[in-house]
Amino acid sequence: MLNFTLQPLSPHDRPTFIRQLQHAFQAAFEHQPNASQEFVISEHEITESLDAEHAQAFGVWVAGKLSGGVVLSIRPNHFNALDLFYIDRAAHGQQLGFRVWQAVEQMFPETIVWETHTPYMEKRNIHFYVNKCGFQIVEFFHAKHPDPHQTDTAFDGSDEFFRFEKWMKPQHQFIFQAAANA
Repeated sequence: MLNFTLQPLSPHDRPTFIRQLQHAFQAAFEHQPNASQEFVISEHEITESLDAEHAQAFGVWVAGKLSGGVVLSIRPNHFNALDLFYIDRAAHGQQLGFRVWQAVEQMFPETIVWETHTPYMEKRNIHFYVNKCGFQIVEFFHAKHPDPHQTDTAFDGSDEFFRFEKWMKPQHQFIFQAAANA
């Protein structure tokens, strides 16, 4: 089992973080039909997440080497989001991702609900979020049900995503659902 530390991402480590994240995300798509040689997530998109309001980024360090990372949106209302998460391919299969996620949850105990997204065909991520971390799939975005937060106006059909939620304080979920149905 790998020992790790989770540390705020320094400006010095941002280029390595961005490059590793791009390669980790690309690996999921390289076996898809019509896979592009372009990165599935651009440096600009990652930088936008890193610099967004409420963003907090952390590097996952194993034996003095950056081996993963997370970008979170930690909001005052405690409805938080996991915006980006990756573990370097060399560290896959060692429960590192799950243990990092547990550490994130412990760092933000006031969180009411966590939200994240993943592409519909990314079975490894779906398994991780649902079966390992306890998230639930709550929405499927596709051409006939686009993500209302998507800034692209042209939907080409390749951006099919699941939205996940994990309610940390289940009693709040029922209160919010009851209020929404009233």
